[in-house]
Amino acid sequence: MPILKTFFKQACPVCGRPLFIPVDLLGKEASCSHCSGVFAADGQDATLQYGGGIWSDEQKQETKFWQRLGYHADSLHEHAGC
Repeated sequence: MPILKTFFKQACPVCGRPLFIPVDLLGKEASCSHCSGVFAADGQDATLQYGGGIWSDEQKQETKFWQRLGYHADSLHEHAGC
């Protein structure tokens, strides 16, 4: 089982690109990996992301399976009028 790290997604205020920032940097200074702009990692309008661990091929395939299954279930609900 991989060790998962939690990130939040925040746009760089300098270049606008989306960044995945570890939650332990929340409220601290961060820098953009694209433009090197420095900003406060404030988490405003951020979404949490889980991951960052080392996944086995089996875990990657299982995740893809469940994502596809969820997609198909959503499609069925739309067609059924749910």
